Amino acid sequence: MQLLDRRAILVGAIVAAVIAVPASLIGQALIDEPARGNAVFAALVPVVAGFALGGAVAARLAPGAPLANGAIAALAAYLAVELVAVPLNLIQGDDVAPAAIAFAAILAYSAGLLGALVTDRVARRRSDVGSAP
Repeated sequence: MQLLDRRAILVGAIVAAVIAVPASLIGQALIDEPARGNAVFAALVPVVAGFALGGAVAARLAPGAPLANGAIAALAAYLAVELVAVPLNLIQGDDVAPAAIAFAAILAYSAGLLGALVTDRVARRRSDVGSAP
């Protein structure tokens, strides 16, 4: 049995990116508006939720190893976005903070893992309820 399911990871990563990227862009726009204050933190919630949802989708598609697939799907989405964002930032002359990238990668991985864990627990409860006499 193969631990990682490429299809589950791909679908989960796409779901995560579709939600997290627009939310992240909105957050970036808020950073550029000093009058917005702490509103940028409100944009973090949908970004993290996007990674969690991507992890949940991957977990549902790969019930044999839901946690691994969910966490990797969210991390894959984040890394795919960073593979585009880092060169663009460098071309524009913006700073690239490796520590911030590493922290965000850990956050994406953790959110995907959480989404996968919740999905796995719900699936287990449903199967336990369905098999009860």
